[in-house]
Amino acid sequence: MAQIKSWTVSDELWAKVEPLVPAKQRQQGRQYRRKPGAGRKPMAAQVVFSAIVYVLRTGCQWKALPKEYGSASAVHQHFQNWQKAGFYSLASGEPRKPFRLKDPHVHRRYLL
Repeated sequence: MAQIKSWTVSDELWAKVEPLVPAKQRQQGRQYRRKPGAGRKPMAAQVVFSAIVYVLRTGCQWKALPKEYGSASAVHQHFQNWQKAGFYSLASGEPRKPFRLKDPHVHRRYLL
């Protein structure tokens, strides 16, 4: 049996987290240069979440994120946007309580 790596996001965890992921909204009244659907294709939320868990679990720098997760700067931008939207408070199950991966090696400062 293959061993699961500690930073792998299981389907069970993703099923719990997926409804909490904030949807990207276009601002009303703002002039956009690109039409909806133009430009790069958006990253899948599951890939973004997996990349965030990888960084928090391994402690690597954002720029050292493996290419399989996509652009490190794009993942970091999602991390910051989700933090502003309160995603990590929702994922913890209690408002204003930091999200925990139930792992003592994940640094709390990354989730506040």
